[in-house]
Amino acid sequence: MFLDITSYPDKAASIGKPLEGIEVKAVDSDGNEVAARDMDTAGRMLLRGEMRMEGYWNAPELTAETIRDDWLYTNDLIYVDSDGFIFMLGRADDIINVGGEKVSPVEVESIAQEYDGIRECACIGVDDPEGIVGQVPVLYAVAENGMLEEDALLKYLAGRMEKYKLPQELIQVDELPRNKMQKLDRKALQRMYAERSSVDLMNPVICNLLARRSVRSFTDQPIDDRLLDMILKTGYYAPSGHNMQTWRFTVLKSQEKIEQLKEITRAKAAEKKVHFYGFENPKVLVLVSNDRRNKDGAQDASCAAENMM
Repeated sequence: MFLDITSYPDKAASIGKPLEGIEVKAVDSDGNEVAARDMDTAGRMLLRGEMRMEGYWNAPELTAETIRDDWLYTNDLIYVDSDGFIFMLGRADDIINVGGEKVSPVEVESIAQEYDGIRECACIGVDDPEGIVGQVPVLYAVAENGMLEEDALLKYLAGRMEKYKLPQELIQVDELPRNKMQKLDRKALQRMYAERSSVDLMNPVICNLLARRSVRSFTDQPIDDRLLDMILKTGYYAPSGHNMQTWRFTVLKSQEKIEQLKEITRAKAAEKKVHFYGFENPKVLVLVSNDRRNKDGAQDASCAAENMM
């Protein structure tokens, strides 16, 4: 859809130029076309051309909202430089409004990403605790090793961006939340920030619990035995009634046995007239069971399964 920019190293931050037959323009919040020549005049990107989708399946209202007068309305905020190269600032609802100044989280992230010691990072806007400028940037970061020195990082950023763009808080996490498409989930970060209150998000266990999302599709990637051992160990260390520890973890790696179990489960589900789902070609199955004589067996097995999950 856009011209490859590898031949234009000075435009590395751009997404390129539209290919032949594709039209791009920017509009303001009222739908009026704007020049969009820099960050301050950026607008919402509209696209038109043969590549444009016909609409959303069985969603006429959403289609009518997204496609108007043959233009596809995206939620991306852009501006176009004097050479015709398009620069994307991020999703329109991700832009941070600091006292009337627009801050692109993508810009803050790209600069912070160059700091030695940061593996990946994400910037979001939160309510100004002082109630003065509306919003302020906050940076979530995953360190390469150990902990990041906040003062050193902020000093680095201060020399590379305007003061109003500087993150007012650095929150270190073990990983960033992602959706099922493995894209950064900024809404999850917003929830994490809003829910943290007295909870210390520097604790990676709490952070992972708040960021957890189910992804119900399996890949063909093999499971590392060391990872599997660690997952099983978390089950072993779960609490159990009277410390009986009578649970059992059965690991199935044979695709033939997994398929056999799937068919048995399908048949039993049909017999009991209950909904059947799961078994979407997993590489490994862990079956959690317990001794019938243990009256707390179901609860113990649930605790162990939760630990592993």
